[in-house]
Amino acid sequence: MTLTQVSVFIENKPGRTGEVIKILAENNINVLAFSQSDGKDFGIFRLIVNEVAKAVTVLKDASLAVMTTEVFAIECPNTTGSLAKILTDLAENEISIDYMYAFQYENLSKAIIRAKQMDACKEVLKKCGWA
Repeated sequence: MTLTQVSVFIENKPGRTGEVIKILAENNINVLAFSQSDGKDFGIFRLIVNEVAKAVTVLKDASLAVMTTEVFAIECPNTTGSLAKILTDLAENEISIDYMYAFQYENLSKAIIRAKQMDACKEVLKKCGWA
């Protein structure tokens, strides 16, 4: 499944991640998944939310640097080797992954994947039964 991810560029200082989450909460926007990475002075806070357009608007209104990116959400059984199979299928088809993050609930896992070749990635995932 293709999703739109919201990326927020924030300073690496205490409280900045909390400020983003607070803005979203105050605007009744639910965070479904997230990943945060850091650099020396700034980090990228990547989010999957229930209302993308509204999230972008309220975060920009708070003077935050925001962008959206297309990603894939892949659901697989929460069993040993499931993610390995997905990654093997992608590698065998020469799909490079820019980044990914995952979460689980009950007996299922979801991986959020951003690939260098999104169209080709979509075709491989579909062909292999992951999409």
